[in-house]
Amino acid sequence: MKPTKGQKIFRVFNAVLLALLAFLCIMPILNLLAISFSSRNMVQANLVKLWPKQFTISNYHYMLNEPMFFDALLITVKRVLLGWAINLALTVLALPVKTVTDTPWLAALVRPFASLMGISQGDLTDTPMA
Repeated sequence: MKPTKGQKIFRVFNAVLLALLAFLCIMPILNLLAISFSSRNMVQANLVKLWPKQFTISNYHYMLNEPMFFDALLITVKRVLLGWAINLALTVLALPVKTVTDTPWLAALVRPFASLMGISQGDLTDTPMA
């Protein structure tokens, strides 16, 4: 079936809008990369936008020669893996809500999740801050 004129216009508009949103999501990452490859003077003068000024890799040279960087990297990797494992376990425990009636021990595990789902968020957000 041939697309109508309205469908073609929508597709173009949608593609342009999504491309703009994608660029806005990628722009901070590009800026951070440009800053990391720019000289200290250019960064302090706030002259770096999306492209490095006075290209240098001295920042990376310093970072790779700093032993504390690798300690921090190891801590970060451990935290990410631990967080992933905990989230995966909690997701797996929260999945079998329909089988709770069949297994009593599962009911004890799912009950905290179900009770939290029943709490209204409006009660928490409508309270005025002191």
